[in-house]
Amino acid sequence: MKLDMLNTLTAVVESGSFVAAAERISLTPSAVSLQIKQVEQYFGHPLFDRSGASVTPTPFGLETAAVVKEAMAAIEAMRSRRSPGIEGILRLGLIPSALVSAGPVALQKLRQQYPGLEIRLTSAPSATLLDDLRGGRIDAALLVRPLSGGSSRLHWRDLAREVFALLAPHGSTARSPAEALAMHGWIRYHRGITGGRIAADFVRQIAPNAKAVAEIESTDAIVAMVAGGMGATVIPRPRQQLRAAYPLREMNLGKEAPWRQLAFCRIESGHGARAFDAVVRAFEDAYARVR
Repeated sequence: MKLDMLNTLTAVVESGSFVAAAERISLTPSAVSLQIKQVEQYFGHPLFDRSGASVTPTPFGLETAAVVKEAMAAIEAMRSRRSPGIEGILRLGLIPSALVSAGPVALQKLRQQYPGLEIRLTSAPSATLLDDLRGGRIDAALLVRPLSGGSSRLHWRDLAREVFALLAPHGSTARSPAEALAMHGWIRYHRGITGGRIAADFVRQIAPNAKAVAEIESTDAIVAMVAGGMGATVIPRPRQQLRAAYPLREMNLGKEAPWRQLAFCRIESGHGARAFDAVVRAFEDAYARVR
């Protein structure tokens, strides 16, 4: 049994449902359900009562989740011990959305744990970061993984799956995503980046006649424009702080909602693997906190 399955158990108990846990740990609800069944088979006891409209942890499930949480905290503490071997300079590229969401939390943690590690930051769209990586101008990058999966010359570590949502002005009376786009106009996520192309493909499916009123690269700027009544949009679901800061109406896109994969990458033959692993761990923890 993998440790990830135990993390899934804790997520379901703390979130209260398979659906909420799935969103929290970037899995599908069916994948969460399958992992819980495998954990139940391992222990030989039911962990949840599924007889009602919602799942409820059994006493054994609550006890197991508590033990797992304590054990995982101890493992994380061991993993996060300050290591004198992680030092030097790491040139790190981040897409803008990562820089303003998980970036501050992750970078502050790295500064505290590894004072000998100097991280030199740059921020750019995914395609630019890939070019910088191949050209040797940066050592590692956090970006949107290409739809093709990414070059085999690079070492990839998937970080989080970001599901897209439709955002409309707060007072919108639209009854569906397609109606919201028709009613308010479409603020297009820029097609020059992977996320913009994913969003455009989806909009063409649900509202082929949607009229674009603007095309913007920054998701923060798009959110501000939607809140100001300038249109509706389909973008990766904004971070919690941004949703709280602006009056918006969010429409779930259901099982067919598009998504993008955030991933770290570095040159396969490059140096600094330990520093790279430390950065990945810091951002994994940060994304769990800010989503």
